[in-house]
Amino acid sequence: MNIPEPRPATFGINVSQDVMIPTRDGTRLAADIYRPTIDGEIVTGPFPTILGRTSYDKTNKFMWIKPVADYFTPRGYAVVLQDLRGRYQSEGTGQYFHVANPLDGEDGYDTIEWIAAQRWSNGNVGMVGSSHGAMTQTTAALERPPHL
Repeated sequence: MNIPEPRPATFGINVSQDVMIPTRDGTRLAADIYRPTIDGEIVTGPFPTILGRTSYDKTNKFMWIKPVADYFTPRGYAVVLQDLRGRYQSEGTGQYFHVANPLDGEDGYDTIEWIAAQRWSNGNVGMVGSSHGAMTQTTAALERPPHL
């Protein structure tokens, strides 16, 4: 197998906190958007984007999610970390019973397509997650968003 070398870390990081991303039913989901910078100025891109959606708090430095942004943003990716519906800074009510929320798939689809429409995104969105976060990524993928 040929594994490519990782991109070198050449950028700084800008974080836009609690950007409210709309879903089809009008509920807004809070996301922190990490974008590359040079000399403190945001680079306009466009960049491929990595999405992490979590029920564990998008700002939690001890979970897997924040290190994803800290690693990939300096290497030329935009990273979007999002609290799920009804969790932390996101609106709405989730239905959590150690399984995926019934709206996780649609919310993920809507988030992916919102990201793809942003000027800083090149339209290529990948997802990352483990544990419950992996379940939410899977439910979004099952909806078949065009830009995933």
